[in-house]
Amino acid sequence: MAGLGVAFALSRQWPREHTVRIVLGDAAKAVEEVRLRYGDPAHASGRGGDDDWQREVIFHYAIGRAPRVVSHEPRLPDGDYDLELEIGMRAGQERRTVTSHRVVHLDSDSAQVDVASTVRDSLLEATPVPPPPPLPLP
Repeated sequence: MAGLGVAFALSRQWPREHTVRIVLGDAAKAVEEVRLRYGDPAHASGRGGDDDWQREVIFHYAIGRAPRVVSHEPRLPDGDYDLELEIGMRAGQERRTVTSHRVVHLDSDSAQVDVASTVRDSLLEATPVPPPPPLPLP
């Protein structure tokens, strides 16, 4: 019976598939690339190179073809992870990249990260506002 308890306790440390959903929303039409990296949240601020990540995936899309919700199934042990999201998009002729970090908890439920407003705000910053029309002369 004790062996069963130990096996159950250790099973939470074994990697298994989790479902992570990244919500892009209406801004998905401008997204060309989504990069997800999973790492230890304790090392988020001091992360050095590419070797510090436990999992990484890159999705490439043609303009207008990215889904509103990107789903990924990383194989990781249950726990908290620093999720780095790097989203490449095109605003007119300008290519922009937005990077965001979120702590996600992976367990038996799926995790959802909503970055729609972050992506939308970045696109709005890239869209030039035309100057007001000149005032008529008296």
